[in-house]
Amino acid sequence: MFTIIRRRLTFLVVTAAAVAGVLCCGCADNGMGGMLEEFYKANRPNPPDGGTVYTITFDANGGSVKPKSAVTDTNGKLTDLPTPAWSDHTFEGWYTLLSGGQEVTKNWGFSESITIYAHWTTYFTITFDANGGSVSPKTGVTAADSTLDTLPTPTCSGYNFNGWFTTATGDTAVTANYKFSDNTTIYARWSVVDYDDYSLSCGTRPCEKDSMPDGKVWMTENLNYKPSSGNSWCYGNDSSNCDTYGRLYDWATAMGVDTKYNSQQLGGVNVTRQGICPKDWHLPSRQEWAELAQAAGGTGLYGDGGMAGKNLKSKSGWNNNGTDDFEFSALPGGVRDYNGGAFRYAGSYGYWWTATEVSSGYAYYRYMYDGYDDVKEGNYHKSNGYSVRCLEDY
Repeated sequence: MFTIIRRRLTFLVVTAAAVAGVLCCGCADNGMGGMLEEFYKANRPNPPDGGTVYTITFDANGGSVKPKSAVTDTNGKLTDLPTPAWSDHTFEGWYTLLSGGQEVTKNWGFSESITIYAHWTTYFTITFDANGGSVSPKTGVTAADSTLDTLPTPTCSGYNFNGWFTTATGDTAVTANYKFSDNTTIYARWSVVDYDDYSLSCGTRPCEKDSMPDGKVWMTENLNYKPSSGNSWCYGNDSSNCDTYGRLYDWATAMGVDTKYNSQQLGGVNVTRQGICPKDWHLPSRQEWAELAQAAGGTGLYGDGGMAGKNLKSKSGWNNNGTDDFEFSALPGGVRDYNGGAFRYAGSYGYWWTATEVSSGYAYYRYMYDGYDDVKEGNYHKSNGYSVRCLEDY
C-alpha cells in the first residue's frame, strides 16, 4: 500500500514538471518522455514568437456592431461574424480595407490580429415637392449607385414643367444621373404656358379688355377657356351658356393648381398667380377687386358698399340691368354648387373668384345681385364653381 502511494506521488510530480516544460531525468528509459512531450505540445499556451490565436476588431464604418472584437480559434478562424446595423443602409459584408480590399467570410483564415471593415450600400429617400402642382409618386428610393431609376413628371394646369431642382427657386438641376448623398427633397420648377393665340382664352371670341377706373386693364368679359385639367363647367352643362357667361371654375382650377388645394392651404398670399389667365395676366386678388370696386363707386374698406355694382353691370342680361359706366360688362353667370353640383342663379347673380384664400377650404369671392347696387364680398367653399375675370399684369 505504501509503495503504490509513493508511485502515484512520483507520477504527479513528474507530470507537473513535464507540463512546466522540464522533462525528468530517466523518463525516456521507461517510455514516458515521448508521451509527456506530446502532452506538452498539445496543451501549452501560444509561444512568445508567434501563435495561432488572433484578435479581430470590427469597424462598423459608420454603423454600429456588437461585439467590437473577437478572438480566433487555434486555426486562425472565427466561429461567426457579427452583422452590423445602420439606418437607410444595406450591409454588404466585411472587408480587409475601409474602401475596397478582400471580402472576409466565416471561412477566412487569419494570420495576424487585424481590423476588418463593414461595407455598405446607402439608400436615400427622395421626396418630390410639386411646388404647386401634383405628382405621383410622392417619394422615391435611390439605387445602389445613389441615383434614382426614374424621375416622375408632375403636372400643373397652365404651366410647363421645367425640371426638378434642389431648391424651390432653382439652384442645381436634378437629372437621372444625379447622385444623392442624403435624404433629400427636390422641387418642380414651372413656367407659364404662353398662349400664342390670345383669343383662345375667351373661347372663339377675342378677349376684350379696357382700362378701368382703378387705372388697371381688366378683361371686359368672363373667361371662357377650358383647361386640360381641373374642373370647369358651362352653366347647366349647356355650351351656349359658356358663350354667354363664360365658364365656371372651382378655385384651384382658376388658380392653375392641383384640385387638392380646394381642401388644402396653398399659401403664398402675396404671390401674383397667373392661374388659367393668359400670359401677362393673372387672377386678381381680394385687394385688387377692392380697388376696382372703390374706384367704380364703392364705399368701405373693400368697396362693398355704394354704387359700384350698378356702375359695373352690363346694360343687358340682368333682371335689373346696370349702367355699365366703365364697359366692364359684368354678367350674372350664376354658380355651380359644390354640394350636389346644382346650377343656380344665372340671370340674377354673378360670382367671381379672387386669388386670396381664407383657409384650407375657403377663398374670397366678389358677387353682384340684380337687386343690389354694390359689389358684395363673401368667402365660401373653394369647390364651388364661379366665374373668372383676368387682370393684366402691371
